[in-house]
Amino acid sequence: MNDLDKAEEFYTLLLNELPSDHSDVITIKNDLGGIYRENGEYLQALQNHKEALKLHRLIMPHDFVQRAAIYNDIGYVYEELEISPELADTYNNIGEVYLSMQNIETARVYFEKSLEIRLKSLPSDHRSLATSYSNLGQVYDYSNDHQKGLEYHQKSLNILLKCLPPNHIDLAAVYNNIGASFSDLGDFTSALINQKKALRIKCNLLSSPRVQ
Repeated sequence: MNDLDKAEEFYTLLLNELPSDHSDVITIKNDLGGIYRENGEYLQALQNHKEALKLHRLIMPHDFVQRAAIYNDIGYVYEELEISPELADTYNNIGEVYLSMQNIETARVYFEKSLEIRLKSLPSDHRSLATSYSNLGQVYDYSNDHQKGLEYHQKSLNILLKCLPPNHIDLAAVYNNIGASFSDLGDFTSALINQKKALRIKCNLLSSPRVQ
């Protein structure tokens, strides 16, 4: 029995002794994922990392540091499996965690990794690309590079206009972001135009029979 097998056996014993919602289960499950990955059992690794992530979201929703680490480990498995879309999603999720932590530069790195993969593996008008552009727009807004932020928000809008109905709430969010960027750039006329577009969509949604 090698060291990895011994570690797996030890962690399995620990799991049997702990309540299923104990915080230590998160670490154990994630470490088990690492063991399976080292052994080349990637699907088992992915299952354990995802179980760790699910429990972490449930009982430790504000611990962004550990969540980022779990997402990183999931990303390693996707790299081994060469599953590009899922790897891009994982990088994007890591970026969102770092953005929540106000770690803007690290968030940018992961959002750019996600975008690079999506540009290679998805159609040019895929909605996931709009998400990547929007997230990078937020990063540059936080960094006070509002011109670059505006460019990314407009790229996001161009895609969403092709794939969403005109009154979709995601369009309102992008118009709102564009308006905020224009406002920060001192172009208040353009800011107002876009904020009004966002408001119009929200009002239409509120007045629709489905909402009522």
